[in-house]
Amino acid sequence: MKREIEMSGKVMVFEASAMTDHMADHIFGINLSYALQHSEENSEKGIDLVRIIAFVMNKRAELGGWRKVEELTKEDYYDWLDSVDSFAIETHAKDIMELYANNKKTSVIPKNSTNPQAE
Repeated sequence: MKREIEMSGKVMVFEASAMTDHMADHIFGINLSYALQHSEENSEKGIDLVRIIAFVMNKRAELGGWRKVEELTKEDYYDWLDSVDSFAIETHAKDIMELYANNKKTSVIPKNSTNPQAE
């Protein structure tokens, strides 16, 4: 899933996929699902997670493949943070997280579902 978001007069492209979580773990050693569940107590930690997710999804879109993203380091993240408006990321946190969350949803309805449309 891709989305373009205008931030501080610059259009940035973000791409989410199943690899988003894996790349966050690979680069930062973070289990995103666990971290997001426990970030509600600390809003500063939550915005840090949004920045990490934004970085991974933006680099996926820019670099055009996970093999290139896999080569990135925390230093690349710090350089990226220097190049973007931090306030803009906070302003668009809802859009970024919506893209991330929508990618995690499934459109598959189990065959044994009680949903009448599944038959």
